Amino acid sequence: MAENWVLARSTKAKSRSPENVRVFKCPNCGAPLEDMKGTTCSYCQKQVNTGEFDWVVQEVRVQQRELRGPQLTGDTVEQGTDLPTVKQPQVDERLRKLLEQDPEMSWEALTERLGLIFQELQVAWSQRQWERARPYVSDSLFQTQLYWMEAYKREGLRNVTENARITQVELARLVSDRYFVALTVRVSATGLDYTKRESDGQLVGGSRLVERRYTEYWTLIRGSSVRGRPSTDKQCPSCGAPLAINMAGQCTHCSARVTSGDFDWVLSRIEQDEAYQG
Repeated sequence: MAENWVLARSTKAKSRSPENVRVFKCPNCGAPLEDMKGTTCSYCQKQVNTGEFDWVVQEVRVQQRELRGPQLTGDTVEQGTDLPTVKQPQVDERLRKLLEQDPEMSWEALTERLGLIFQELQVAWSQRQWERARPYVSDSLFQTQLYWMEAYKREGLRNVTENARITQVELARLVSDRYFVALTVRVSATGLDYTKRESDGQLVGGSRLVERRYTEYWTLIRGSSVRGRPSTDKQCPSCGAPLAINMAGQCTHCSARVTSGDFDWVLSRIEQDEAYQG
């Protein structure tokens, strides 16, 4: 599908800072996202989709579209699993400098954090409890995977992973700016991966017996000013309460935005071998 999007905003509107871009709230009074009723804030009664505060989509022009549903059944051969890792030049030196700036962080601690995220995602996906993954993924990745989960539900299917485990982690890319550090690793993993029909348990894709070996490029982000050892504790990094995050990515106890990268590494992107270009 190819589309042209036309966006518009008032000439008086000002761009928000990165920390506010990631916050879902009324742009007029600051009320939480859940208090928005359609396009109107229930607190201040202000309509917020006029372009007065920020860019809004004014028109979407479809240039090309092919009606094709998502492929949810059958078997797809992994592509690129045995290819060399695409590495950024001098990426090891970039990591060394990052570790010098943050002595409490280490490659081992980072991979432990990655392992926690990996396991939480497997359980959340297989059990259809995607909210369990919310503390560890960015807004865009959460919504992308939620789309696929809902697609399986609509078709009466369930995709399941069992005994999934990471076999290797390789550093691929590391970039930073004044706001964020983005670190990409190539994750090699294996495990059972199959799709079954909910009504009768019939297998419609994958295997319950033969493990699937695969690799993916995972990009994690963290605020550039954040320091300290990556955590594997299931507690709010702000208030220490048991980890409970709402759909907006906020701690239900202290309202801190846990999924922004302001406290610890969160997963922001998953790319397949054939798509990743470095």
